[in-house]
Amino acid sequence: MAIQFNCPYCTVTIQVPDQAAGKKGTCPQCGTKVVVPMPKNAPPAEVTPAPPAFVPPPPAPVFAPQPAMPFPGYPPAPGMPYGFDPNQAAMPPGYPAPAGFAPMPTFVPAPSAPTSDEPSSVAKKYKQKLKRRSGPAIWGPLVAVLVIVAGPAFYFLKPGAKPDLLSGKLTGTRLAKGKLEPALVHREWIDGIDEETLANVLKQMEKRTIKFRSSNELISMTFQGSPEGIKVLAAAGPSAELIAVDLSSNKSLDKWHQKHAAKLSDQCQKDVAHAAKRFVQEWTRAEAARDTTHSFGHFHDELGLAALTMGLGAEVVAIVGKTMHGCVAEQQGMLYFLLPSGTDRFELQGREHGKNNVVFPGHFVVEVESAAPVRKPSKKKTDDETEMSEEGEGDMKTKSFGKPALNDPSAIDE
Repeated sequence: MAIQFNCPYCTVTIQVPDQAAGKKGTCPQCGTKVVVPMPKNAPPAEVTPAPPAFVPPPPAPVFAPQPAMPFPGYPPAPGMPYGFDPNQAAMPPGYPAPAGFAPMPTFVPAPSAPTSDEPSSVAKKYKQKLKRRSGPAIWGPLVAVLVIVAGPAFYFLKPGAKPDLLSGKLTGTRLAKGKLEPALVHREWIDGIDEETLANVLKQMEKRTIKFRSSNELISMTFQGSPEGIKVLAAAGPSAELIAVDLSSNKSLDKWHQKHAAKLSDQCQKDVAHAAKRFVQEWTRAEAARDTTHSFGHFHDELGLAALTMGLGAEVVAIVGKTMHGCVAEQQGMLYFLLPSGTDRFELQGREHGKNNVVFPGHFVVEVESAAPVRKPSKKKTDDETEMSEEGEGDMKTKSFGKPALNDPSAIDE
């Protein structure tokens, strides 16, 4: 008789002799240790005495070749019909598995996790790297701050160094009999308007001039037409007096003015030309609508005062108390303001064209004196020098909106 059963792991059919009942053997298909079941009609097994203390284990049962085919995917052993050799002895650990058997995976113990007391080598290297970097990371920004602070400190504290700042004190002079000359906005500057429309507007303005006063009653402004362009005239109001400020009295201010004068003049000319174009367009619309009460007051500063001041004067204001007053003329390094009578002190600073948009960055305190400054008589010129001066004045007229904005200060009080 023989015992036939199926492997509980790979379900291959195994046949062994009756003597192997109840013993362990190796499955020829999957190599798993299995117990040979007892036959159904077998007599009860005899009770055997307990083995001695050091009895070696019984040898593995010998399985006979089985007619069943091996499990798909497993190649048969060479020379064996079904891939199972009952006489094959078990191989010791470390030797390759025989043909036809899948090798068992080798157990590799996991590395022990480092304890908190003994950090791993990677953690040690990372901490050492941080320590090496801590030095430059701190000293780099510190050196940069020292350089930034030490540079200006050395400039201001070194012997003989004088800060070139646009601030300080200036002196203003009252001109009791001062008069303002008109400014001319040339018709050639007004682009975008056809010649016929511009000629009609200038002709209409010759007959009907525009007059208005500033809200503080200090400046009386007049716009008048002429064949050459638009004339702008300004006069002192009943409660105003003319005050002059000499830019050359402060070295830093005079240097800044000379550096930026040409750029300021060119920009001012463009702004005035643009304002004059809008003025002509607005005049044309008012005439077409027969609106004789139209207000042109918003052109008081952007066209009137800008035309009278040809550069820096358009970018500064005089502050008396909390009220700002625009410059009304600029000529030969002098700024002129119409301020309330009795003004003894005011501040001079840049005009704001929006939030944080100021062209002139200076701030000065102006002390007003009553006596006019005494100017040295000019050197007598030859005929050639006089002709050159007249030609130069002609160039200045074109760039400074026609005639100079103010009479010669040496002849104002005559």
